[in-house]
Amino acid sequence: MVLGASEVVGRFFFNRPIVAVLELSQIMQAMIVFLAWAYTTAERSHVRVELFVRSFSSRLQAILELVIAIVGIVLFGLIAWQAAEKAVFYWESNMQVDVLFIPLAPFQLFLSIGAVLLCLELTAQMIELVPRMKGES
Repeated sequence: MVLGASEVVGRFFFNRPIVAVLELSQIMQAMIVFLAWAYTTAERSHVRVELFVRSFSSRLQAILELVIAIVGIVLFGLIAWQAAEKAVFYWESNMQVDVLFIPLAPFQLFLSIGAVLLCLELTAQMIELVPRMKGES
């Protein structure tokens, strides 16, 4: 945010924009979002709509959460796999950011790492759901 604001101030007041702000903000945004997903899931801070779910039994809520976790693991597992493949491609082809000429592979790898961390967190939450599904708590 500071980088974007500095770029706007530099462009409009000094007629000197900061070079490669768009590329830097895109790279940082992807890293922050993918790494934050796992943390937000671990903190159970995602927005949930519980209008109908509240009326379900604890067991049925646990089953629903299990299905959601399985879908999340499959989807983010695919994202992790494809992001890792793309990171390897970027590494092998020495792909770089256009203006700054820094390699893209490490940043692409962060997407894969973030998706894997999210899958691990969803797996941990699935394990926690087992007692609720059995009706033990």
